[in-house]
Amino acid sequence: MYRHHGNLYIYVYIYTSPESRVLFFPYSLLSYNLSCSPPLAPDGSCDVWRSLQNGSSLLVIWKELDHRSARGKILSYQVTYIHGREEEDELPCCNVSLPAPATHVCVRARNSEGLGPPACTPPLCADRTFLDCNIHGDSSNRIRVLCKDPVIASPLLSFVVEWRAQREDLKMELDWTRTRVVNETLVLPGDFTPGTPYHVSVYVLYSNSCITGFSTEVYSREEVPTASPKFTSHILSPGSVLVSWEEIPKWHKRGAITHYSIYVRSADHLQDHPVSNGSGNKTLSGLSTGTVYTVWMTASTSAGEGQPGAQKTFQTSAGHRHRVPLIVAVVVNVLFVCGAILCFCDCKISLWPKVPKPEVKFKQFFMASSVTVWQPPQVK
Repeated sequence: MYRHHGNLYIYVYIYTSPESRVLFFPYSLLSYNLSCSPPLAPDGSCDVWRSLQNGSSLLVIWKELDHRSARGKILSYQVTYIHGREEEDELPCCNVSLPAPATHVCVRARNSEGLGPPACTPPLCADRTFLDCNIHGDSSNRIRVLCKDPVIASPLLSFVVEWRAQREDLKMELDWTRTRVVNETLVLPGDFTPGTPYHVSVYVLYSNSCITGFSTEVYSREEVPTASPKFTSHILSPGSVLVSWEEIPKWHKRGAITHYSIYVRSADHLQDHPVSNGSGNKTLSGLSTGTVYTVWMTASTSAGEGQPGAQKTFQTSAGHRHRVPLIVAVVVNVLFVCGAILCFCDCKISLWPKVPKPEVKFKQFFMASSVTVWQPPQVK
């Protein structure tokens, strides 16, 4: 192998014995002429995207430049933007948080020979859902996107499909891909976690604007829920109870909740009441009076039913038919006590009128009506 006038020549020899050798030319070529180009600045631009974070900051993210476009080792990325005045930062790969009002954000890759061409973020997208899209997970733990061709008046540059995982620790994992294809299924690249909700949005990019065409929440593959709803129970009557529940947190659903189930068990019977998949309440009627019940709830997805949650116990009251004898007994006892008090209490006020005896009345009348007989004095 030797170099001559910038060209690298490679010769291949085959030794037939220690003393002799044969010159071998692979593929019937006399030599491989490898051009040795001088180092150059990157000739490719980055794939840049942005996301508004709670209205307070603008997250600018970009993908690492591939080795063919990099033309050597990428040392840093230059980020320029306008926020009152033009700003410039030299950063490693591959994101930066800027003030929310920042505009004209562009990113350029730098190697030892200079800067590559800029790639600028599109403006923030207006919300106007108008695309007809079907986004779903499949059995191979992938997410598929199919959008129909929209009726668009202005020139269309491309579609951007963005997805972000929603986790309990609130750590954002945002990714995106670009496509010009419509009416064909797009399989999103990357690895997805089963049972994790992903917020997927489809944006339509024009030459000077951006529109949010479609958004939804999807799972690459559904799992059974890892939690059950929190609930309370309140007895309404001897034979009914009101059960109220809350929706389980998003990261515990592990899939799209199809329904919740309320289980009510007595000593000899078990009832299952399917209810809606959101927060709500339900009145359970037809319960036996004077009975102890145990109640619990579960959540279900297309993958199956989750584990039961905490159990609660309540007892229905005895009911009206058992109250009547008790009320009668209480009334009788009260009347008996009152009668005893009236009989044995020495009261000055007569409660009952005194009826005179007939013989006494007659004697009084006779004595009042009797006349003393006058007798004249005797004459002597």
